[in-house]
Amino acid sequence: MTVKIFDTPEVQDFLNTVAGFDQEGGSERAKQIMHRLLSDLFRLMDDYDVSAEEFWSAVSVLNALGNGTQFGLLAPGLGFDHYLDMRMDAADRER
Repeated sequence: MTVKIFDTPEVQDFLNTVAGFDQEGGSERAKQIMHRLLSDLFRLMDDYDVSAEEFWSAVSVLNALGNGTQFGLLAPGLGFDHYLDMRMDAADRER
């Protein structure tokens, strides 16, 4: 079963709510980043037809990392810190 609902008004309204666009105050940039992050994840779930079992398995991994105060190991394990270094190096080269 391949269900694609990302572009529906219901999902788009939900994303705006979850990102906090319907709330006063807070950081507009943080809201935009959260909206983009959630949008990308929701689209991924549509594109790869992520099952409930796959989703909850990923949640279990994140819970295990968080309970063991090991969540910080996920960032370098997935290359986030290296990517940030690459971005800073590219910015330095542009100066």
